[in-house]
Amino acid sequence: MATPEILKRYGLVGYPLSHSFSPGWFKEFFRNNSLKGHLYELYPLTSPSHLPNLVKEDETLNGLNVTIPYKESIIPYLDFITGRAASVGAVNTIKIVRGKATIQLIGHNTDVDGFDYLLQSYLNPTQEHSMSNDKSWLEVETDFTRLITAQSFLDANKEENKNDFILPPIDSTSSKSAIILGNGGASKAVRYSLFKHHIPYIIVSRNPVGCHEISYEEFEKISPQNYNLIINTTPLGTKGEYETKKPAIDYNKLTQQHHLIDLVYNPAITPFLKAGLTSGTTASNGKKMLIRQAEASWFFWCK
Repeated sequence: MATPEILKRYGLVGYPLSHSFSPGWFKEFFRNNSLKGHLYELYPLTSPSHLPNLVKEDETLNGLNVTIPYKESIIPYLDFITGRAASVGAVNTIKIVRGKATIQLIGHNTDVDGFDYLLQSYLNPTQEHSMSNDKSWLEVETDFTRLITAQSFLDANKEENKNDFILPPIDSTSSKSAIILGNGGASKAVRYSLFKHHIPYIIVSRNPVGCHEISYEEFEKISPQNYNLIINTTPLGTKGEYETKKPAIDYNKLTQQHHLIDLVYNPAITPFLKAGLTSGTTASNGKKMLIRQAEASWFFWCK
């Protein structure tokens, strides 16, 4: 039997990429939608600077997802980013536009779509949130028609923390409030989504910088009643090197009023979620977020 011709290739860049959900999901997606000749592969780049060569060497490559640790450092190697990606300050999806003698790389952020889904499920748990049938979520904020050059974004953001959103500090009068663990690229998409939903937040980081960022030591001084949503955006708990690790917070302070969201999806119950559930919290992992952002990535590549 002849090997089918590869017409369009997509993939994931990051490092390392030993455990990834995306290839399996896209393989099934291509099969279910009768997209013959479509392939999704892993591209473990040891540096984001290798991106231009990767794109030039394979003319069938049409789109890429970006994961840890390149969601911010990939931007200098792009030609344009969307309005949303500029507001977030991070890119997890790249569209490759090929002309006769040119190649343009356009960055976007679909992590926002994914986290919005998790957040809506938390804010409105009694409502059904369809991913496959309801496409209205893609129309709510498809800010990828407004493009800015990657260089102009970098020039405008030379000052540290230029993209910090200004929100009131968390206090006990807030009906919903959040703690974000970690300040990397995924964290930026989470804070953008919280900002849209008018949910105050504080970012907890080992090296706090900028607006609303505190250290883990400072976090321990905060009253548990002042927040009810805790989101892990760090790789701690991911299958492999970090599998047995979890963010260093006092889980004994957590109660039934708290809900934990872990952007990690493998394993399904991370040490972070397990510790929270033991203390009586509710919890959700990042698998549905990944499915949502994958759908949104495909939508972006095809537009």
